[in-house]
Amino acid sequence: MRKKKDCLCFVILGSIISLLTMSMGIGQRLSDGDKAYLNANAKAVKVLQQKLPIQCIGTGVGDHGGIDMMSLSFQATGEVNIEYARGLVLAIVEEYLFLLNSNLQFRPYMKNHPFDVSNLDVAVYFSKKNGYEPYDPYVGIACAVKGKLVYLSQDRDNRFKLNELLVESYEDAVEKNRSSNLN
Repeated sequence: MRKKKDCLCFVILGSIISLLTMSMGIGQRLSDGDKAYLNANAKAVKVLQQKLPIQCIGTGVGDHGGIDMMSLSFQATGEVNIEYARGLVLAIVEEYLFLLNSNLQFRPYMKNHPFDVSNLDVAVYFSKKNGYEPYDPYVGIACAVKGKLVYLSQDRDNRFKLNELLVESYEDAVEKNRSSNLN
């Protein structure tokens, strides 16, 4: 009798788990667009990590009648200034855009082609070699979001507070980066 009861409990538990996973979308087949996004993103992240001193820690996608936004988050090590952070974020954005726009399997699922900086959110989280976040004046987070580059640092007196070091337009960041590379 105990074996039947255990078996029945197992079947009921299995059914509940199946219903829960189906309601959360787990176990459902991926659409062709989802597959194309995952494939394009995986290839791009692999290339970025091989070319740059970064490690991917998160990805995201926005789909409003076609993929119209993609996001990437990275971890990098070092106490860096704004100039270095700017160059790194711009290198990520430019390479990511090139890889996405040149991916023929992904192109049909893009809401607009070619993607530009307004279709991306990129964040790089910097940490010191000991794993802690760097304090002001060093950059702790550098982001490209909504056509702007934002640089933040952790406050020395309140570890839960971020200080805004600089906000600049994408175009200004590109120009400053170009100028600093000429010198």
